[in-house]
Amino acid sequence: MHVKSKIMLTYENEKTAKNIQQALKIDDGIFVKSIIQNNELHAVIENRSISSFLQTIDDYLSCVSVAENIVNSNSKNIGDEKKS
Repeated sequence: MHVKSKIMLTYENEKTAKNIQQALKIDDGIFVKSIIQNNELHAVIENRSISSFLQTIDDYLSCVSVAENIVNSNSKNIGDEKKS
């Protein structure tokens, strides 16, 4: 069996989407391919079994969450520094 899914994540701007993609690039490996289109991150996830596929999606989305938190935190810190 072959399982495949496409996830599209939309961000405020292209720079944020690219930063998230770069943070996730190391985890892409064989099972995930990602591209940026404007402010959207498109990830195609493929696997040979449903259980492995679900694990891959779970891991990927966990990494997305961490990357988003870091990027958002850095953006807020930069904004705070500019106000000072």
